Amino acid sequence: MATRFNVEELRLLCQRLGIDPEELRPGPKSVLILALIQHLQRRDRLPDLIRALYVERPQIDWAFYYSDRPPVLARPPFPGLRAFTTDESDIYFGRRSDVARLVQRLREGLFVAVVGVSGSGKSSLLQAGLIPAWRDRPILADGTRPPEDSDAWLVSSFVPTADPLGQLALAFTRDLPTTRETADVRAHLVEAPDAALLYARKLLDRGRQPRLLLILDQFEELFTQGREESERQAFTGALAALVEGPSPVSLVIGLRDHFFGRCFEYPALRRLLERPQLLLGPLSREDFTQAIIGPAERNGWHWEPGLVETLLDDLGASGARSPEPGALPLMAHALREIWNRRQGDKLTLAAYQATGNVKEALGRAADRVYDDLPADQQAVARALFLRLVRVVDSSDSRTGVYARQRVALSALMPADESAAALTAAVETLAAERLVTLGQDAAGRETVEPAHEALFSHWPRLAGWLAENRETIRLRQTLGEQIQAWERSGHHADYLYGGEQLAETERLLPGATLVGPERDFLAASRAKRRSEIERLERELATQRQLTRRTRLFLAAVSLIAIVLAAGPLQRSYWRGRALSGSELTHIPALALPADDCADAERFRALCATAAAGGPDGGIAPFAIETYEVDNARYTLCVRAGACTTPNSPLYADPQRVAYPVQGINGLQAAAYCRWLGRQLPTVLQWEAALWGTEPSATARHELGPVDRVVHTAASGAVNLLGNVSEWTRSYETEEPREYRTALWDGAAVSLSFTTPLVVRGDSWLNSATWSYFNGRVDVETFGVRCVSVSD
Repeated sequence: MATRFNVEELRLLCQRLGIDPEELRPGPKSVLILALIQHLQRRDRLPDLIRALYVERPQIDWAFYYSDRPPVLARPPFPGLRAFTTDESDIYFGRRSDVARLVQRLREGLFVAVVGVSGSGKSSLLQAGLIPAWRDRPILADGTRPPEDSDAWLVSSFVPTADPLGQLALAFTRDLPTTRETADVRAHLVEAPDAALLYARKLLDRGRQPRLLLILDQFEELFTQGREESERQAFTGALAALVEGPSPVSLVIGLRDHFFGRCFEYPALRRLLERPQLLLGPLSREDFTQAIIGPAERNGWHWEPGLVETLLDDLGASGARSPEPGALPLMAHALREIWNRRQGDKLTLAAYQATGNVKEALGRAADRVYDDLPADQQAVARALFLRLVRVVDSSDSRTGVYARQRVALSALMPADESAAALTAAVETLAAERLVTLGQDAAGRETVEPAHEALFSHWPRLAGWLAENRETIRLRQTLGEQIQAWERSGHHADYLYGGEQLAETERLLPGATLVGPERDFLAASRAKRRSEIERLERELATQRQLTRRTRLFLAAVSLIAIVLAAGPLQRSYWRGRALSGSELTHIPALALPADDCADAERFRALCATAAAGGPDGGIAPFAIETYEVDNARYTLCVRAGACTTPNSPLYADPQRVAYPVQGINGLQAAAYCRWLGRQLPTVLQWEAALWGTEPSATARHELGPVDRVVHTAASGAVNLLGNVSEWTRSYETEEPREYRTALWDGAAVSLSFTTPLVVRGDSWLNSATWSYFNGRVDVETFGVRCVSVSD
């Protein structure tokens, strides 16, 4: 019914049945349908509904959905694309041994990471497996039970969302009467992550419970939903504080395998992941069989002979083989479709054949829903899905890797008449379980794709994603810039300009924009107009001068006006940046192997010397004497060649002379490329430091770039201290390959598996050597460039 009637048609149907739709439960279309069926079922009038449906839509076999069938409102034994919930533990089968293994890991330690591919059933294992087992203490597959007092523990489960610290604070204050306490706890955790353990103890004391089992499902949302790096650092620090040392807290996270490497960018997570993990592999054929037949037989449904074997064979679980990783959502969707087409209490082979092959059923069902939408709703549904997907890795230009993105529905509403079409499309997609609705912490309705299996097993959506991957990335970048702009209090330096604004306007037409995007780009255009108007005013003031002078100044100003966002202005900004960039020249360096008295500080140079290369030593070059400061980096942003750093200090007018920080490797390389320079190699960076006394150290505090806290023998200032600095060297599988492995600075060649070398300690960290993903901005990382020609 949800796909065959709109809301107005449903209201007319109610009136034809003699029912006032206003007396039914208010809400979206799916709620109205459910209220209508319940109203008629209580009065034994469901046959009247079937007859009315035949009058309205005679081409549909409505009797198939009612005749000789169990009650319409019987609970489905298969959840489809969504995960099993805690209340569905009675129909959760196939992972008994994994539940036992997870419980055993929790007996052995305070932290467990459940890691698996998308679609391996991590959420179901945590919600329908672990939580009920912990609460009810049944005998597990290995013959043991959960800890003796586990049924008295407090169990709390949440997903990180876009505000992981807020969710953690809410977990600590859920029993308190007002939201003020939650806001206060969140603010404290930002400043003092270690206080998390204190708040956990207070929570247990209030409830008089012995321990807390904290479950963080879909942990990858920390990277796909969260935005501010400093809050990610605080959140991971708070989690570590909960389980490092004696603690009444046990912590479990569910993590998609693709994001496992991202965790190592955070020291707190790196320490936690050194502990034993639970790697969730594919189900065996025997376990898959239990997952198929168990839920149905528990509820009195019967399988037609041969159907289960056909399903398993189509899943690739023939003989001793296990199905392919990620097959669970495909199976779950096919089972739900079979159950929807059941005959009496029997699940039939004909019903399965009507869905198509198990690997095609999802795509066919999604196509059916989409094709049944009116044309205006099809257009907004396509745009909706493209906004609910995040590109997390596009190093493989053929496929890409995608993650779901949860978005507030109000933030997606267009300004024109298509808003009604979007509302109707979302209702239909939710009723057909292609999207999931929820609420964020602010009480706004949210929407997200039902499962990531849609991205690869709905060919139509996969095609949309492939066609629009760069536009999706551009919109992601725009969204991150908007958030930085809003955090800065709408500071003008965070607005787009130059080529960046022009490119965004070209690829994102106004009709495709939503509220925050329209506001940001309108402010960027206003800034561009104000710059032109300022130049026009300067021209007007010259009209009192002599004719020759006026003509000369008019010509100069006119050029500036016409090219305010063009090449001449960009060249002007670049010239200003170069004029403020002092260089230190480093002569050719021949490095005998016996000169390596400080092998830790000069790790690359010493390894190069020991290997006997390169021939001729290190070629001469020039390195910027000082780190790049906020003022010079701002010129690159104004020119449209750089994006805004993720640092609150960047917009502080008192910190313009401080080193730019909070930039990733891509941003650092873009700045150097804009100047006609490049990031240093690790050999060049160490050559600039060469000759410095081993005992020379820097004060670990942040200050202006020209405040000397350390000077190298070459004359370069603050190679140690202030901020750590990106290089373009990276480590490969060969431990010393960073001597020759160099990144070319292009985004397409930098993947999440290519950690760049970062050199120099900082105001926060004393480590002078580290590796980091070049796509991730870190609060203490900055940049200085090198030139081989200056």
